Amino acid sequence: MKSFLAILFFTLIPDKGISQEIISIHQFDWLIGNWSINYGKSALREDWFFVNDSTLRADSYLLNSKGKKIPFETIELKIRNGIAYYVPSVKNQNNGVPIEFRIVQSDTQSFISENLQHDYPQRIIYTLKSADELFARIEGTQNGKFRSDDFPMKRSLQ
Repeated sequence: MKSFLAILFFTLIPDKGISQEIISIHQFDWLIGNWSINYGKSALREDWFFVNDSTLRADSYLLNSKGKKIPFETIELKIRNGIAYYVPSVKNQNNGVPIEFRIVQSDTQSFISENLQHDYPQRIIYTLKSADELFARIEGTQNGKFRSDDFPMKRSLQ
């Protein structure tokens, strides 16, 4: 009888150390689309799209005044073993090796990702301000000083 009660107790009481929320890539569908920041006649673009049940991907590039795409970075937002990661691969940085940032906080319109061992940035934050406005920020310590860079993006038609 004691073993039955012990089994019943551990079956009914959730383990506080294990997240009860199941992460789905569709929690981040608000990123999907074409986003841009205009710089005069040029623009920085991030084009997000669905890849599969565990991955969203973005191609980030500079669109120059002549309409030529100059690749800047590739980003994957992926779910692995129930954990979400933001994984950028920046051209000419880190020898082209993707750097993982674990998503430590998210809701229906934002997320915060961190990699405290990375040189700069250590945090990457995305927030959907409205249906047509996406705000991204990178921040952290560089050369012993706090620094942040903001990227206010607008939805673009293409």
